[in-house]
Amino acid sequence: MIVFAFVIYLTLEKKAELALHEKERKDLTEQLQKQVSVQNNEREQLITVIGVNEKKIEDLEALNASLNRQLMSLGSQRGSLQRQFDDLSKEYSTFRMRALYVLEQKKNDDDEYAKGEIEILEETIRQQKKTIDNLTNSHHMLQGELDSSSGHVRTLSAEISDLQRQLNIAIESHKRELSEQRREFELRLLSETNLNNKLLAQIDANSVSHNQEKENLLTTARQEREGLEEEIECLKRALDEEVKRRTEMEKIQIAMTAENVAVQLQKSSTDILPFR
Repeated sequence: MIVFAFVIYLTLEKKAELALHEKERKDLTEQLQKQVSVQNNEREQLITVIGVNEKKIEDLEALNASLNRQLMSLGSQRGSLQRQFDDLSKEYSTFRMRALYVLEQKKNDDDEYAKGEIEILEETIRQQKKTIDNLTNSHHMLQGELDSSSGHVRTLSAEISDLQRQLNIAIESHKRELSEQRREFELRLLSETNLNNKLLAQIDANSVSHNQEKENLLTTARQEREGLEEEIECLKRALDEEVKRRTEMEKIQIAMTAENVAVQLQKSSTDILPFR
């Protein structure tokens, strides 16, 4: 009974040890799952930030493209005004030279027709000068708008470059962080896998040792039981022999007692006969 109780105790102890190892394995698995969940959340947040920055960059690039188109349009208008200005300047110069020539020819002429023609020429000159002044002002305004738009485009280009640089820095930082976290995770997973394998090997070894120990105890118990059974059989045989011996002794004693009684009776009978 003591041997079987010890076997049961060892079995319960091994089961408790296996349960403890299983709990440690589950705890490690839960920790890994939580860490992976946190890393996934951080990755999703960074992806969201990157998406917002990329959308902002796309909007700025679209605005930059629109401003570039406006610049091209303003440049085209500026070129057209410049050509008109040049044409009018040439026309004004030609007309002015012709008018001066006419005035030179007519300066001593008091004819009313000549005076009227001179007035017409002077009015034409004033109108052309006014047109040239308007074109010059329009040219200056367009040049100002062009300069302002160019400055805006340069500002937007600098902002886009800065956002792109920040985005690249964030992406590279996230890549390094993910790489480091992945390396740490792989190292920890490898360490925990090795530990788990060691625990499993230890559990297997303990199980084999336990089974061997259990088998040895069972063999010892069986041998002890067989020895006890053999001893009991020997005791039974000795008891049977003792009972048989005592039975024979009792029979001999009974026979001897009966014989003694018969001798005594015979002797008593012999002693009584002479008195008849």
